[in-house]
Amino acid sequence: MRRRYIAVKIELEDGELGKHGKVSKGEVWGAVWRSLLQLYGEYGASQADLSLIEHNPDENYAIFRCAHRALETVRAAISAVTKLGGRRAAFHIIYVSGTLKTLRKRMRDR
Repeated sequence: MRRRYIAVKIELEDGELGKHGKVSKGEVWGAVWRSLLQLYGEYGASQADLSLIEHNPDENYAIFRCAHRALETVRAAISAVTKLGGRRAAFHIIYVSGTLKTLRKRMRDR
């Protein structure tokens, strides 16, 4: 199965994390998964084969992997996230790539 890797920048309403602490990997995963379920239901979510590969709370980015045929579905679900850990948030897709190596290289060069 072919896969696509998606780099996502996470912006929180309060900018700095302040008293709330850092956002956990579970919160990021849960927010995107709930968005995918709400938009496309269980069948659509199962077709996406979505997984969270990497999460960096210090730089507020995450890398997701999905099936290549579900790329547009996953992009829509990621963009539809508006809350994270009880705070308003926005997820911005930075890069999409066919390999993790290329995605990380493009992020480093950014």
